[in-house]
Amino acid sequence: MKLRLTEEEKWEAFINRDSTKDDVFFTGVKTTGIYCRPSCRARKPLRKNIEFFETADEAEEKGYRPCKICTPNLRLEESEMTGSTLARQMGEIIEARPEALFDVALFIKHHAISLSQMNRQFKGLYHMTPKAYQDMQRVKMAQRLLEETDLPVLKVALESGFGSLSSFYKQFEKWSQMSPKAYRTSKKKQDDIENEETAFILLEVPSDFKLDECLVYLGRSVLESTHQVNGKKLIKLIRLNQKLFLTSVESVQRPLNRLESGSKHYLKISFLTPVIAPEDRKSLAAYYKAMFDLEKDLTGFYALSDTDTVAKFLIERYRGLRICKMMDLFEGICWSIIGQQINLKFAYTLKKRLVESYGDKRLFGGETHYVFPRPEVISALSVETLRGFQMTQRKSEYILGVAQLFAQTDFESQLNDVAGDYEKLHAMLLDIRGIGNWTADYIILKCFDIDRAFPVADVGIHNALKGILKMEDKPSIESIQTMSTAWNGWEGYMTFYMWRYLYDGK
Repeated sequence: MKLRLTEEEKWEAFINRDSTKDDVFFTGVKTTGIYCRPSCRARKPLRKNIEFFETADEAEEKGYRPCKICTPNLRLEESEMTGSTLARQMGEIIEARPEALFDVALFIKHHAISLSQMNRQFKGLYHMTPKAYQDMQRVKMAQRLLEETDLPVLKVALESGFGSLSSFYKQFEKWSQMSPKAYRTSKKKQDDIENEETAFILLEVPSDFKLDECLVYLGRSVLESTHQVNGKKLIKLIRLNQKLFLTSVESVQRPLNRLESGSKHYLKISFLTPVIAPEDRKSLAAYYKAMFDLEKDLTGFYALSDTDTVAKFLIERYRGLRICKMMDLFEGICWSIIGQQINLKFAYTLKKRLVESYGDKRLFGGETHYVFPRPEVISALSVETLRGFQMTQRKSEYILGVAQLFAQTDFESQLNDVAGDYEKLHAMLLDIRGIGNWTADYIILKCFDIDRAFPVADVGIHNALKGILKMEDKPSIESIQTMSTAWNGWEGYMTFYMWRYLYDGK
């Protein structure tokens, strides 16, 4: 039954833009001949210049035209669908010919949709305005021209749709974090990477290290926004020493000298940005050593396979896999909170929205690469902003609280000061609002060099053990705790190997 409101209640809803009353009644504006929904964002007229209608048909029979801002002639779901469809259509037009002059005002006028509504729908799909999206696509086109042709920079600017060199340089440096000349130079160096010693690092790794196994874990979601797994390569944008470095990581082998047989195993870390300083090369090498836990002696872990059935099963399958650490502690804590009590796909969706809206970025080879937002950027947001990404009220509050803790205090340094002490670290993490035992253990496992962290309540552990042991039901927490006594000191690695097992689908 349709809600019946008095004239005063309708006026109150109209003035307050009450969207809960949309389609309950409609308002005709006598001075303009237009009718609207209560929630319409257009400027509100005087009380004496309006009249109310129960249906859109009644308003149109009286001679009123539908408002182009709130589209009251469409059902609410149709209005949203129309806006979304038009936004996608606009995006596809821009992608097809970014260099062409695209008149947004003419497009929205033709389709009877307001600029604010189009921007809202477009940002929901592409996380930026149509103008910014066209600039980005034009920069992508310019990058291709710089890579594939020898056209002078002015010609590249004009061919990709920029009206002046000044606007071209401004937008290119905004999206690429380098000048057009530097970009062309970096691509030429990349094309000749095997002959350019400064273009990559060879980082020696243990002979049994298997990057491929790590990439299965790192590539578990196509929605991941802070790195990309491209075949047998990892592409990752890294923030170090207040700089951004775009890197490519792959596994290679090099033969030993003539007096020895066999080969040595390396990670080849290629720089997809201009040649970097020696101190930055050292920092990047240290970064990847820590990220892949390469300096850890796993002899004790592998020895578990001699005495424990579960360890034997996992080690025989995945020997060479190492824990893939999250090197940004702020990101690790935020990610652990985002993932609480939701499925993995939705967790990655929320992270992607946050990263693509507020993370630092670099455009390279037609792709945009991101790093997780800095604490000071997130701390300046509001709960309402995060709620707009479909985060819950509580999660929004938790993430803002963590951001403020990192941005406004030396809390990160305090955590690092006790990084080798599991009990102290665990206790400090539990003091953070939004972090419980599972979350604290997850953070320690993923962000610190402590291998005894064991999130015993983790559903992934329960599912893995059920599959490995071919059980009818998931094991109880008590039985898992008993089982884990055989893994003492290596609970973190056992957890990570069980997570890896889940991505076999077996």
